[in-house]
Amino acid sequence: MRTASLAIALFALAMLRPYGIANGAAAAPGTDAFSPNVSVAISDDAPGSHPDITTTVEAEAGAFLSQVRVLTPGGGGIANDGDINDNVLVGWISGFTTIPGSDDSCSQRYTFEVPLVKETNDTRTFPAFLQALAPGPHRIRFAADVADTPVNIIVDDVLIEGEPRLQTTTYIGDPAHLAPNCAPYRSRVIHDGTAGTFPPITTAPPTPGPRVYDFTLTSRDGQTAERIVTAAVQPGLRPALDGDALRWNAVPGAETYKTDGNVTFTTNCALIRRLVIRQEDRPVGAKVAAGVTRAPLPPLPGPDYELAQTSIRVSAFDADGVLLARTTLSYTRDFKSCWYAPGTEPLLSAEPPSGPCDGAVTFRGSRFPPQVKVEITMPPYGSDGPGARVAVAPVAPDGTFAVTAALPERSCYTASFYPDGRMVFFAYNADEPKGMTILAGAPYAAAVSAGARVTAGPNAGAGPGRRSRSYPWWLIAMGAASLAAGVAVSRRKRSR
Repeated sequence: MRTASLAIALFALAMLRPYGIANGAAAAPGTDAFSPNVSVAISDDAPGSHPDITTTVEAEAGAFLSQVRVLTPGGGGIANDGDINDNVLVGWISGFTTIPGSDDSCSQRYTFEVPLVKETNDTRTFPAFLQALAPGPHRIRFAADVADTPVNIIVDDVLIEGEPRLQTTTYIGDPAHLAPNCAPYRSRVIHDGTAGTFPPITTAPPTPGPRVYDFTLTSRDGQTAERIVTAAVQPGLRPALDGDALRWNAVPGAETYKTDGNVTFTTNCALIRRLVIRQEDRPVGAKVAAGVTRAPLPPLPGPDYELAQTSIRVSAFDADGVLLARTTLSYTRDFKSCWYAPGTEPLLSAEPPSGPCDGAVTFRGSRFPPQVKVEITMPPYGSDGPGARVAVAPVAPDGTFAVTAALPERSCYTASFYPDGRMVFFAYNADEPKGMTILAGAPYAAAVSAGARVTAGPNAGAGPGRRSRSYPWWLIAMGAASLAAGVAVSRRKRSR
């Protein structure tokens, strides 16, 4: 697969007002008034990197663009169509336009922000006008669903003077439809170099040096303008953890920054006998002014929580409210190794440790939280289906309990899937509202006799009710192995 650096030509939805940007070569004196300005910014110019690319187009009023064609720097590349799933978000198209006011004049300003996604490359599915303009085949296609003015970006492999290049063509709207009588006077494409996909969408040329893009812009009435643009290097937001806060780089021209996302806090103990699956979600959302490049993260919900997993989007906007840059930070962070110090965690045993799958077992506990109610449950085989309640017992003030119960009918069915019928029974804190904390686990080798009924069976148990839980087979197997060894495994603290 050859992947490379993509300059996505920015679309203009209609006539563009002059904005005074000097990037890109100006039209020669005496030529037609069609003189759009173009600028390109890349987040990384390192050879072989996967930069974000932002392309901005501005032009004078009356220059409704129908097409923007770009030749990317030689040696760069882009992923194949089959490398990236359809409908994957790869960037944004942003800008602002003028729309008719109450007097039908172009007096109202409208800011837009449209997702750019990877679309199918099958030309048979293209809109009719695009099939005529770009019959294919093509390398890859991106599109933005803009009302009345759809944007399609198509990438092709071409040879320019014997050198392989990538040609990116942006088709703006259906030529058969009338151009709007109002216009955006600035619009840009913000293209994510990786977009959370594997492989990355774009790869920069393998050699250092300036990245030069060749633009050909065509207006709806057939006028053309050529621009040769050298990309500016702007590192971009690059969010990162900073203690208990999120920080990012300042973006040139940004007036405000916004964060949005969610942090999920989880208890994640290394010991299978203290496995905890309780979770708490905390939203993340802040708006800060220019010059502020840091925002606090939600604090831990309590001392019990050890793991934080999050995906937070950071966006930068200019003074007009137009999106300048956007990226997402995802991370997992451990705060501590376990709730209990080694040698203090609750212990659960099954007596005898082996026996018939349809027999009776005595469960004994020690070092449990005093004066709570413990529920003993046998998870089913695999990850689907409810678990069977075996017994419920109160914990004495000294943290101990003992309860004898007949094994559920499903025990024989579950035991039949494991070598030597080895299973794990779990003890829960039945007093918790969610009943989601596993306090301890005990292995039991259940022998399946010739006369035993080995069926999925009902989840009947000794207790008066049932509780639905689902655990993957590897969790049960891991619990059996670790508990059989009788060794408390601790984990070093780590932070990622």
